[in-house]
Amino acid sequence: MHLDLLAACKRHAQGRYFVGCPDLIEGLDTLAGMRGTQPVLLDTVDRPEALEQELQAINDVWFTVLDAFSQEVAEYGEMSFFYFSIWGPGRVAKLQSDISIMISPKNFRRFVQPYIRQQCQWLDYSLYHLDGVGAIRHLDALLEIEELDALQWTPGVGQPQGGDPCWYDLYTVSYTHLRDHETVLELVCRLLHEKKKQTKTKKLQLYFPRKTKN
Repeated sequence: MHLDLLAACKRHAQGRYFVGCPDLIEGLDTLAGMRGTQPVLLDTVDRPEALEQELQAINDVWFTVLDAFSQEVAEYGEMSFFYFSIWGPGRVAKLQSDISIMISPKNFRRFVQPYIRQQCQWLDYSLYHLDGVGAIRHLDALLEIEELDALQWTPGVGQPQGGDPCWYDLYTVSYTHLRDHETVLELVCRLLHEKKKQTKTKKLQLYFPRKTKN
């Protein structure tokens, strides 16, 4: 049904604009949606090996589905992912793990990071959606994924929003770390850091440049 809908949207577009790839939920978030959050969290303790097998199975399906979606919506080898209005050459997607706010950095590195890394390695361009102040503790683990191209963070409801001066140190630390890795993330963090005084910016459109081959 999704592929039929995308095909219909693309016919309607007639090449005048990109049809965005639908948002895909992955990893622990998918399992939580299927089985409930509490059982999945208990699995990190009671049956971790079985949980890892399930996460790998979900990743394998995710690759198949996103490949089909990306082929359907692609225009001249480029595609758009509708969530966060991102675009780039090749396969592009937004990644996330909202349930990770309920797990430790150690468990994040075991049950989230390996599968996000696989996705980033498979994609041509990737953006990770880090949601909430409590998720900041996973920032180091995400920055360890060298294939990750961009990181989008929102403080969440009830918190000062992303342009508030209270977050400048966070952007500075992230930028300092990323400068050594020379990824597109460097550009994103630098723009956030340099535009300290910009106000009322509610939407970021991210366009990935083509990667150059060494």
